[in-house]
Amino acid sequence: MVSIHHPFVLHGAEPNTSGARRGGLAYRYMPTTSHFDQELEIQQGVQGKAFNANRQLHLVRGIDVCGLNNIYRPAA
Repeated sequence: MVSIHHPFVLHGAEPNTSGARRGGLAYRYMPTTSHFDQELEIQQGVQGKAFNANRQLHLVRGIDVCGLNNIYRPAA
């Protein structure tokens, strides 16, 4: 089963009593013109609340127009 929804929509599920694993995966997208300032997040002390400054940024498509993002590039 897959559930796709906007991150600001309230949602939930009953407790998992089946013994089977239940997992979650979140994808967050932003335009390549935007800058995710990881240092600012750490300075403001909000890390771990709504965001994670240690998160890897992956370029899904196009080029990093902003040019300031720390795009993850795996070792060749």
